[in-house]
Amino acid sequence: MLDFAVYLPREIMEKVLSYFSARELSQIALCNKLWRDLSNTDALWLHQCMIRGWLKYGVHEIVNCCDFDKKRIVSGSSDGTAKVWSSLSGRCTATLFGHSAEVYCIAYTGQYIATGSSDSSVKVWNLQVKARYNDTHYTDKFTYRQLFGRNRSATMLKA
Repeated sequence: MLDFAVYLPREIMEKVLSYFSARELSQIALCNKLWRDLSNTDALWLHQCMIRGWLKYGVHEIVNCCDFDKKRIVSGSSDGTAKVWSSLSGRCTATLFGHSAEVYCIAYTGQYIATGSSDSSVKVWNLQVKARYNDTHYTDKFTYRQLFGRNRSATMLKA
């Protein structure tokens, strides 16, 4: 039996395979090693993901920093937001707005999130009340912890 995939250029094979559905590509990948390699390219699967809406991730900017515990992952990104993710479901549970520039460092203590930004500010959020503390109205007592980010550091307030 003749396997034409051996003789055709890889680019032509990728074009041929681009007409198949995700289910068909999965079945093609079961044939042999060559067909598995041909049907398992990023270009083919990116197209499949776009068609089906599988690319609906929560972050569309560069993630500069993160902190986590068993329940949550907190990320800071270049769009000036911090996002809180569930470690169990992988879903974004909160988006924290407040910075006018990139968030470069973040610290998370379970109840509090502190973010440092290139806009020269540090913001502190209380996750239990889902509110950001204003610098002039904040009265709780904190100890200090160093907050590190990409070539920058700030002091983090920790409960």
